[in-house]
Amino acid sequence: MKKYYDSLAQLIVRVGVNVQKGQPVVVSCPVEHYDFARIVAKECYEAGAKTVHMRYVDEKTIRLAFEKESVETLGNPEKFVLDIMNEFANIGACFISIIASDPDNLKGIPADKLQASNVSISKLLKPFMTKTMSNQVRWTVTAIPTESWAKKIFPELETSEAIDKLGDHIVKAMMLEGGDTVEKWEKKKNQKIKIAKYLTEANVESYHFTNSLGTDLVVGMMKESVFVTVGENAQDGVPFCANLPSEEIFSAPHREKTDGIVYSSKPLSYKGNLIDNFWLKFENGKVVDYGAEIGLETLKNIIEMDEYSSYLGEIALVEYNSPISLLD
Repeated sequence: MKKYYDSLAQLIVRVGVNVQKGQPVVVSCPVEHYDFARIVAKECYEAGAKTVHMRYVDEKTIRLAFEKESVETLGNPEKFVLDIMNEFANIGACFISIIASDPDNLKGIPADKLQASNVSISKLLKPFMTKTMSNQVRWTVTAIPTESWAKKIFPELETSEAIDKLGDHIVKAMMLEGGDTVEKWEKKKNQKIKIAKYLTEANVESYHFTNSLGTDLVVGMMKESVFVTVGENAQDGVPFCANLPSEEIFSAPHREKTDGIVYSSKPLSYKGNLIDNFWLKFENGKVVDYGAEIGLETLKNIIEMDEYSSYLGEIALVEYNSPISLLD
């Protein structure tokens, strides 16, 4: 995949966050991929960035912290450590997150530790999250293969083969083959914007989802619901793409009009814990029952995190023949 690093960095910087002249940039990256992070930083400066601030992520150290620190410590992190993200958002920085999580990194960590950390970090990062979710700042999330992630997906392969295969999947999903990556993404973005506009104007009252696993779910929409997609405009009018790759066309449903049951067709990795073969039952918009063969405690923590976390916050539609769906 390394031969595509320059193209991927260009896509992230020019299309993902669309760095503007004189703008600060914050880059979060797995420590294993410092070489790629440097290419991204160089591309940021070439796009006119004022400064580039690198934040390396080490999953092994994160796990060590959860193993050794108390519930009280995890639930009361030093405020200034997280305030830096709030301050970067206040000065108009854009944010690049390069992720490659091991789905089992926090497997076996007591649920009370995970819950304490998640709740405390969410509260301290609320100003930052408010700015990102309301497009006051531009941000993007993308993926790059690491050994732990690759071996989780392809355990039957040797490590190097697993990394190469995962890298090949990312290359295909990101449309990096054949050159003109930025141009291809601009075309894709414009096509999806047209579909999102059509869905918004159609003003559908509800969507009914079914699958062979037993899903039978009706999601009611608001008259004010607006569909958006990979191409959005920040509040300053500058376009960006929040996720790379992205196939979603999404909207916010009516809070109290989701009813029925939904079964997962793919596993979910949530902050170092895997949730698989899970289901959710909704009544009047709220999850009233749930289950999972793997990761039940983690699922419980998500749903019961606060008074709003048991409600559906987003509906997303994805084309059946999208690049991600077509991966083997």
